[in-house]
Amino acid sequence: MKKIFILIGTLLLVSSTSIIHALNIKQTSESNFKTKIMFAETLFVDNEGDGDYDSIQAAINAASSGDIIKVYSGKYNEKINVHVESIVLEGVNLELGNGTDRGMPEIIGDGEGSVVGIAADNIEFRGFTIYGSGGCIFDAGMNISSDYNTIINNIFTRNHHGIFMIDCNYNNILSNTIFQNYWDGIHMLDFCHDNVIRGNNINSNNVDGVKLFLNDNSDNTIIYNEITSNRWNGVHIIYSVGNEILKNNISSNFWDGIHCGNARDNVFRLNQIISNFLNGLLFFDGCSGNQIYHNNIVNNICFDEGDNIWDNGYPNGGNFWADYTGNDTDGDGFGDIPYEVPGGENKDSYPFIDPILAPLKPTRPIGKVRGRVGEEYSYSTLAIDPNGDAVQYGWDWDGDKVVDEWTDFYEFALHCTAYHTWSEEGAYIIYVKAMDPYGLDSEWSEPLPVNMPRNRITSGLFYTLLEKFPVIQKLIDRIIITR
Repeated sequence: MKKIFILIGTLLLVSSTSIIHALNIKQTSESNFKTKIMFAETLFVDNEGDGDYDSIQAAINAASSGDIIKVYSGKYNEKINVHVESIVLEGVNLELGNGTDRGMPEIIGDGEGSVVGIAADNIEFRGFTIYGSGGCIFDAGMNISSDYNTIINNIFTRNHHGIFMIDCNYNNILSNTIFQNYWDGIHMLDFCHDNVIRGNNINSNNVDGVKLFLNDNSDNTIIYNEITSNRWNGVHIIYSVGNEILKNNISSNFWDGIHCGNARDNVFRLNQIISNFLNGLLFFDGCSGNQIYHNNIVNNICFDEGDNIWDNGYPNGGNFWADYTGNDTDGDGFGDIPYEVPGGENKDSYPFIDPILAPLKPTRPIGKVRGRVGEEYSYSTLAIDPNGDAVQYGWDWDGDKVVDEWTDFYEFALHCTAYHTWSEEGAYIIYVKAMDPYGLDSEWSEPLPVNMPRNRITSGLFYTLLEKFPVIQKLIDRIIITR
């Protein structure tokens, strides 16, 4: 017994030495990282003088690339020009120091020009309410003329345009609320390529929700937006090529849901086009090569004078038309006769009999919630597709609601089991979503938190001793967990 205690003591000493060595490595790594970013700063802005600056523009003028500017609650009566690249401007819903301000900080223009100008690349701009632009053609809550920016979780209201974009590429406009602007919600004018407009609520603007206008706006993606109750069109595309309009709710706009003139080779897919006042989709003569399929078109008529494609062949199908009167005698889910699109000779040869519905939200994943780094664990879930289709599952293993891994398709009502190994210690959140064969995806599941507290030491003699004397492993566990 004495020998065993000596052995335990020796092993614990070795283990402690290993842990200290690992911690030293970690500290050295963190030190090197801090050295790399030592010249980056966080600048604090408060309109009542409790920060480093009481003006947002003053903080921008003092900033260098890599800096973060935190702007606290309050009203900021200024127009700003973001001219320093690679900085973050973050609105904070708190008062800094004394005062009673609450909510998103407000940037208020003086009724002339644009309120915010993004002239530098790689800007992240989040968490502001922006209003008070001028009323001229290029004036907006935000004017973007640069590349690789992310505009997220802002409110744009009572401007000429909510966001105006010109000659800019690879920008992400994400999860903003853009409403009651005097012209368009988002307006792209000339040479805007590869921008993503995703997850925004764009409603009640006096002209269009989203407009792609004039020269060579191409390869942009408009996806997962609520585009509703705008006084003219939900989406208006003129002289633009190769854009994708996907998975949007385009409803209750007072003219057309989608209005196109001289637009070519755009894709309109998986949209809900419902109860727009004049037309669901309107294509004038000069529009060609546009693909329109897998949309639900309800309480709307469509009109097409051009040469466009209204289905994706068999067995992929066309659109669901609520006013389709044909039958499905062979039970394949498509009407026996084409749907004739008014305005010319276009037709949907494979109209869906039933609406195309997304899978229901998957069940919360079931599986181990505490484990070890380097070991594989299984997790299961189930999603039901209302159309009876097979579904594939997208697993997010780190909680950022971005799919890390898609599975193969599972037949209707079959459980999915997926496997994952974490390579680093930490707390993680698992989400999962389901997608049908047409590309309609569900909401994310409820989260499953998991913890990977440590990796088992698995080398050589030490591993053998741990296997022979489990009490040693338990003692080491206790040391590590209580640190």
